[in-house]
Amino acid sequence: MKRCIILLPLLAALTVAACKQDGGTSEEGAPQVVVAVKTVPIALGTANVELHAIGRLEALRTQDVLSPITGRVTSIKVLEGESVRSGEVIASIETRESKAALDGARILLSRAKSVSDRISAERAVALAESTRTRVEITAPFNGVISVRQATEGQVLSEGTSLLTVVDLNTLVFMADVQEGELSQIRIGQKSSVHLSALPDTTFETTVDAINPQSNPESQAVEVRLTFLESVAPVLKSGMTGTADIVIDTHPDALLVPKSAVLRNDETLRHSVVIVGPDSLSHTVQVEMGVQTDSTAEVASQQLKPGMQVIVEGQYALVDSTKVSATPQGMQ
Repeated sequence: MKRCIILLPLLAALTVAACKQDGGTSEEGAPQVVVAVKTVPIALGTANVELHAIGRLEALRTQDVLSPITGRVTSIKVLEGESVRSGEVIASIETRESKAALDGARILLSRAKSVSDRISAERAVALAESTRTRVEITAPFNGVISVRQATEGQVLSEGTSLLTVVDLNTLVFMADVQEGELSQIRIGQKSSVHLSALPDTTFETTVDAINPQSNPESQAVEVRLTFLESVAPVLKSGMTGTADIVIDTHPDALLVPKSAVLRNDETLRHSVVIVGPDSLSHTVQVEMGVQTDSTAEVASQQLKPGMQVIVEGQYALVDSTKVSATPQGMQ
């Protein structure tokens, strides 16, 4: 009985020692989890505060070509979309009286039977042709025919529009700015225009004029934007689009892709996750600034330009997790 009592404590001690030895080996031998992420460097740049407005293209130089007399349109030499030069003959009109006199003389000529009657009728035709009133209408300036209102053979009253000519070199963008935002608009502010017809093209413009009157129905004021470069003949009058007018700038702003920003729906706070020199993830609370479709301005004393911020793989990532970062280019 004594031998058994002596052996049991010894066996228990050996068992405990064996367990401790196995446990230590497991902790030291277990591989550490490394999470693969994608990162971009925090950029230093200028963040623009922009005001957005819808609008359309208009030509400052547009003119209706009017009939100077009451008469019949004898010819129209141009079609819609055709270019014209200043002074080019684009239509002609003759008076109804001239046509009636000439038609009458020609009828007499067709009915003449004797030589003397024929000679008299020919003289009448020649006189009618020499005294007929035919007016040639010319283009008022270099431009494009935008509307053709009249047709050949049509009888028009004096002052009736035949054609409309537009100068595409005078195209501007008319932005409709709401009355409540008008106080932020200044002459000379930079802006950019995106047109529905050319969604992948950005046109640089500046604020050139502000209409002194507001539209009571839309409660908006027209703001005229002029293009920095010639846009004719690419753009057409009447095209619609949006304008982004720069009303303020934040120089030396820290910029990150919007995909890097996390939002806590409970606290409504924002954060980003950076990768430290130790290859560990670190969550940093940030204040949000200007945002565009792809980038966001962030502010925090812990952030510096060039730091690697995670843009893919940071969701549900526990702080101080070991990561394997693949750098990406700033979008």
